[in-house]
Amino acid sequence: MGSVKDNMKTSCPKSSDSDKDSFLGRILPRKKAIDKGTNVESYADGIEKADKKLGELLILKSANLTTEKGQELKNTFQLGNLKLQQMHLDAIIELMNDYAEIT
Repeated sequence: MGSVKDNMKTSCPKSSDSDKDSFLGRILPRKKAIDKGTNVESYADGIEKADKKLGELLILKSANLTTEKGQELKNTFQLGNLKLQQMHLDAIIELMNDYAEIT
């Protein structure tokens, strides 16, 4: 049976191989099925990661504001933008808590 199976192999490229060779296959990668629970849980995971990363960026930009000379205006605007993003992210987290209480 093994020799018959070996003889039945085709020399035609597999569909996965042809996707890599086609123009669209190189530009648009295939979506991978990821089972992460419900949409709400995966959304909450994304918000949690964003909140953590935004906190790190705020610390970094605050440090840059005190150490980088000649870049004060740019760093002040960037720090203000990050704080505005943090305010909106906090509002989203509060709304997510309200959503959890409703359901």
